[in-house]
Amino acid sequence: MRDEGAKILLAIPPWTSHKRVDVVRRQPLEPWEYCRRWVPKFYKIEPDEHGYRIACVKEIARITGYKYSSVNNWGPTLESYPQKLKDQILQSIRKEDIINQVRELIPLPPNFPEE
Repeated sequence: MRDEGAKILLAIPPWTSHKRVDVVRRQPLEPWEYCRRWVPKFYKIEPDEHGYRIACVKEIARITGYKYSSVNNWGPTLESYPQKLKDQILQSIRKEDIINQVRELIPLPPNFPEE
């Protein structure tokens, strides 16, 4: 079965996957959706656990460069971000999502420097 999947992947022209990445890259990603995907992996905390929203606010503040207190004021599910900056905020979150996906697919070698 694995060989069949490999054949299918090889049959997809490389430019097709690039186009898909370009399409996804332009689609906005809401803060709460990003958090549902990545906070449990990075912070080892689930959405229904105490401290989840705090971890989510920290992560969104890190990505966007906004202060924790600013992001914390975006409402319970972080949808009340400044509308005049909506595109910038949502694109920053999407780009970080893509970077995280690449990191999962391409692990760094064990001897890679931490910083």
